[in-house]
Amino acid sequence: MKLTRFSVLYALFVFSFILTGCEDFTVKVENSTIKVEFAKTEAVVPEKTKTTSFDHILVLDWAKFYKDEFGLDVTVPPIPEPSPEHWDIFIPTGLTENKAIEACKNNFPVWQYADDLNTAIVHNDRDPKVNSPYFVRFKKTVEADEDLKNLSANDLLAKNVKVVTLLERIILEFAYFKKTGQHLDIDCITLCSGSRDSDGGVPHAYWRGGGFYVGWSYAGRSAPRLRSRTVVSY
Repeated sequence: MKLTRFSVLYALFVFSFILTGCEDFTVKVENSTIKVEFAKTEAVVPEKTKTTSFDHILVLDWAKFYKDEFGLDVTVPPIPEPSPEHWDIFIPTGLTENKAIEACKNNFPVWQYADDLNTAIVHNDRDPKVNSPYFVRFKKTVEADEDLKNLSANDLLAKNVKVVTLLERIILEFAYFKKTGQHLDIDCITLCSGSRDSDGGVPHAYWRGGGFYVGWSYAGRSAPRLRSRTVVSY
């Protein structure tokens, strides 16, 4: 059989498809033109594997967390049923504002309005020095609650809204940092209305300029970016 230039090109063309693994195709020659038609196939979509996400759990082993970071031996009560929309924070007996802020200082820069927070803070809605160890649940948001903007501590008290204490906010910051390497309240400020200092003022906390700040506000102060965090359950 006489090999023409066209027949050689045809053979090479088909052979190239075989080498690349393309098997389900048809080659037609029409008016000295080579046409290739591929069979239509449906893409195989792998069955989705069910996974369990722990993104909403800041600390899986609270006993180890408090032993390693605070030197505290704690007994952890049953952990609440996890919720992907919330964070649960464990506060043990014996934990104080000073201990919490010192743990933060060992990991990142901190500024605080009072050298001794234990003395400065005279009231907490929930206090591990008085109450049993407890879990407290907050919304899973980097910034303080949007729906509490422009509400002062006095407003929240009048509305009977249960909100975060300073100690809880410090632990929330520290646990979030240990889990993610990042920080909370980059743009806003958490008003810790669950606490009061000796002058009747309200502590607040936020992250700015590479540091964690614990400041102070008048109980009647309100602003769009000064917001508290609602206690979802306790």
